[in-house]
Amino acid sequence: MSTPILPHIRTYLEGLMREAGMTDLDTEQHEERLHELFVRLDQFLDTAIGKNLAVPFDTFLRQVFIDFRRQYLGGNEQKRG
Repeated sequence: MSTPILPHIRTYLEGLMREAGMTDLDTEQHEERLHELFVRLDQFLDTAIGKNLAVPFDTFLRQVFIDFRRQYLGGNEQKRG
């Protein structure tokens, strides 16, 4: 069983998907992509936590989501271009 995605995380990830142009997916594809993206975010957070233990948590968390967005959208632009 997969980990449930909290509502505010789901909103964030769905926003990334829209920004990346992933708007023409059916419901099943949308959920699959959403869960794949959630796994990527989880892995990204694990790595970032290890690298930033001395940074204040609120600053760290804000920056991690900005960096993840930049990485995800940048990777999708390269795939589309």
